[in-house]
Amino acid sequence: MTAKKQTVTQPAPDKVPLTASQATMLAALTGIDASKFKGLSVAEISSEFRWQIDPNFFLFVRVCGQVVQPNPATGAQDPVPYATVYAEETTCNLLGRFPVGLPWGWFFPFGCETEVVAQTTTDGCGNFCFWVPRFEIEWILRFRLERICYLQLFTKPTVGSILSYLQGNPVTSGTASTATLKPGTALYTKAEQLLGTQVARQLAAQGANRAFGSANTGQQSLLARPAFPKPLPPPLPRELRKSSKLSSEKHRSAVKSTLANNLGIDVNQFEGLDLNRYCGPFLRCFDIFIPEWIPIFEVPDISFRVTQEVNASGVPVVIYSGGLFDVPWNLEGVCNVTLLASPIAISTANCNAPDVPCGNVPSLEYVGLMPLVNPPLPTAPYIDPVAGYATRPNPPHPGGTLTEAGVPPSTAPYTRTLELYGCTQVDGAVYYRLQFTFTAPGSTTPSALTPFTGITWPLNRTTAPYEMWTSADPDGWYPTSVLAPAEDWFPNPVVLEWDTINSAFNADGLYTIQLEVADGSKNLLATSAPVGFVIDNSAPQVTTLEASWSFNSDMSGAQTLPINDCVVIDRGAVPQNVYIQLTYSVTASHLRSVQVSSGGCAGGATLTSALSTVQHWYEDSSDNTVSNVATYTILASQPPGVYGFDVYADTRAFNPAGGDAGPLDDWNYSPPDYYYNWTDPSFAFAIVNA
Repeated sequence: MTAKKQTVTQPAPDKVPLTASQATMLAALTGIDASKFKGLSVAEISSEFRWQIDPNFFLFVRVCGQVVQPNPATGAQDPVPYATVYAEETTCNLLGRFPVGLPWGWFFPFGCETEVVAQTTTDGCGNFCFWVPRFEIEWILRFRLERICYLQLFTKPTVGSILSYLQGNPVTSGTASTATLKPGTALYTKAEQLLGTQVARQLAAQGANRAFGSANTGQQSLLARPAFPKPLPPPLPRELRKSSKLSSEKHRSAVKSTLANNLGIDVNQFEGLDLNRYCGPFLRCFDIFIPEWIPIFEVPDISFRVTQEVNASGVPVVIYSGGLFDVPWNLEGVCNVTLLASPIAISTANCNAPDVPCGNVPSLEYVGLMPLVNPPLPTAPYIDPVAGYATRPNPPHPGGTLTEAGVPPSTAPYTRTLELYGCTQVDGAVYYRLQFTFTAPGSTTPSALTPFTGITWPLNRTTAPYEMWTSADPDGWYPTSVLAPAEDWFPNPVVLEWDTINSAFNADGLYTIQLEVADGSKNLLATSAPVGFVIDNSAPQVTTLEASWSFNSDMSGAQTLPINDCVVIDRGAVPQNVYIQLTYSVTASHLRSVQVSSGGCAGGATLTSALSTVQHWYEDSSDNTVSNVATYTILASQPPGVYGFDVYADTRAFNPAGGDAGPLDDWNYSPPDYYYNWTDPSFAFAIVNA
């Protein structure tokens, strides 16, 4: 179940002749004249200069990463397949801008020189790897180690470092391996504002689902992700901003003169400087004083440029460039480089493809990475093909608690985009289509058989034409030829990429689907066994959310605590305990779980009722409503400030494309490390001592 392998032939890394700049680096490290390395490869240098050069310099470091395109609708980073990645040895002059009071800095590169040192192609999931001579990494690291603060100065903020900063910790290049983020807390709000709603929600969900000894690879990957998908513009002083009275050329000249005069250097050294061209932010150093403006000359690094065929012209265009300091260099393998492609790049949400066995009959075999063919008994089935549910993901907890083991079968509906894989290479088959009957929620009467029409999706490959969008006729017939193995399209064999939210076929309910194949005249030859899919893209509804407060533990004299207003509770100059009663109701078409949490000062209010009043996991297929009353106390000893509550609820709907823990556990997972349809209303209020 992996993306298609690349067949591009590259020479062995140690057989590639050194570039001029690499020869200069090796000469500086070894004391041997650079001219003696001219035109030689590492293998040849190793043979000719054995015992004269440290043998570690003849080794290579493997650098791996992924080219992705941020998806503004989902918050996901969609892979960019079959793009060409160039690793370029870069030496740049930098003008550093370090505004007072900010934890970050920016660089304005100028006078850059580059040479291509490696080239490769991303696979169907946007992944790439190449080899870099160890001596080159040694050269980059020595440059930074020999200078105060440089190891940190060229490091970009990650999600993890931003969370650390928001909690008042020193900003460092390290990334936390775990994080706990609770909706309704001040930290959550700050993280949402700085990192975005999608990232904050994913962190909160992954943190809530942690258990002792459980894997946290998903959270580690998220914490290591670049904090800012796009470069943030640096704040510039007014005197350096563009004036409408000056042309662009005169403005650049005035800026260079001003900066050169302030820094006491020759203006000619700023040749090529343009404040409209920047990279950052980067972590700044607080160990020593750094001026707001500082020039740094001849900084070595390996940067990236990525090209891709994005139209029918056959000419690759640049989809990523100028990525200085993308790699957190060390002398071990580096495997977390993420390159964020521009909006013009061709990306895919479907990068993993299952191995689909096919015979001479039409069949539906997989939805995403989950099989649609059940194993022989007594092995538990994957699906209920009649009712339309997946039976392994998110099973019920008969005791209603979050921590207990799930007991299959589940009634998990599907959500978002579904990739259906099937077999169409049947003798005589020239066309195929998928037809369905639809049964609305609460009904038992299916519609007439209807074809999927107007749905198209991209296929990619490594030879021209590089991309194709599938196309059906008005009756839903697609050509089977595009799924032929010889055509080499990826992913293959997707028979339908069904966006259950944005396509014309987006109503929630039961779709019972069959695959049909036909001859060249579109005469029906054969039909697959039908498979049901219950679609549920709805989020839970919090139908009741009310709160009251009192100074009395029995809630006598209780006052309403408005949840849509700025409320202040005065507990007196001599503070009293504040008792809070929270009443809530949640309903969903397919409820999974409900959790109520409190946050704010000193961790929030203290729960004084049973844990079952603030947590629930559905007990059986009919358990889709939760109503509860929870009580809390804010002790007199707790500090004044802002307190809040959050009601988080999600459904058991899932997507089998592999974005959660499903493939790792053969779809026997509960709870998942990812959630799909949720709601989390929250409110806050202030406690004062007056």
